[in-house]
Amino acid sequence: MIAALRAELRKLLTVRSTYILSLATVLFILLFAGLIDGYKASGELLNNPNYLAMEVTNALTLAAVFCGLIAILLFSHEYRYNTIMHTLTSVNNRGKVLLAKVLVMTVFAALFALVMGTLSPVAAHIGSQLAGHDAVAQTIPVRDLLWRGAFLVWGYVMIGLLLVALSRNQVFSVVALLFIPSTLEGIIGVLLKENAVYQPFAALNAVASGGASISPEKAALVFLAYMAAWWTTAWVLFMRRDATNNRS
Repeated sequence: MIAALRAELRKLLTVRSTYILSLATVLFILLFAGLIDGYKASGELLNNPNYLAMEVTNALTLAAVFCGLIAILLFSHEYRYNTIMHTLTSVNNRGKVLLAKVLVMTVFAALFALVMGTLSPVAAHIGSQLAGHDAVAQTIPVRDLLWRGAFLVWGYVMIGLLLVALSRNQVFSVVALLFIPSTLEGIIGVLLKENAVYQPFAALNAVASGGASISPEKAALVFLAYMAAWWTTAWVLFMRRDATNNRS
């Protein structure tokens, strides 16, 4: 198991997409938090005591998507370049491969959330100070923001890995991660009305942003129920598939 963890960590740190998407996240945060919400902050925003807390939530909403893409590319590259056979035959139980990916990406998601969630309010504060703006005293519930933000990023990572485990296709997984929450759930939400929040991505996003119809804690439980069902299915299929057929 240790060897599998080391292998997955090595892949994560050597795949270019990890660095490209991480850098893109940083640049977007500096643009939106540092420049738009910081240097060019409106009076209304500066007079909001939750100004910096909102910057954390906004940044992690963006970071979650990018981190989910990192997870997808880490896993799907093995199918795209046909290295998955080597990965599966290098251990005595293919379940260790999937578990190692989940554990490595879970740690990465937590660190990613911490770094990006810290960068955003810092960038906004520095930007506002450079422009000579003064914000009102801020209320920042650190512990609450920490678990909700980390859960959001982790959730997108788990969905990203899940999509690859089920489809074994890189393009499908990327499109699904971007299309389902932005379009498909929006359409279904029109039909579900007040129950739309119980959709998987809606529940996950409600953990970070909160909502009038569901608490972050309840939303997290709803999302975990989806993950338990879907990951059980993915695990069974992954364990039963013949390694010689794992070609994209």
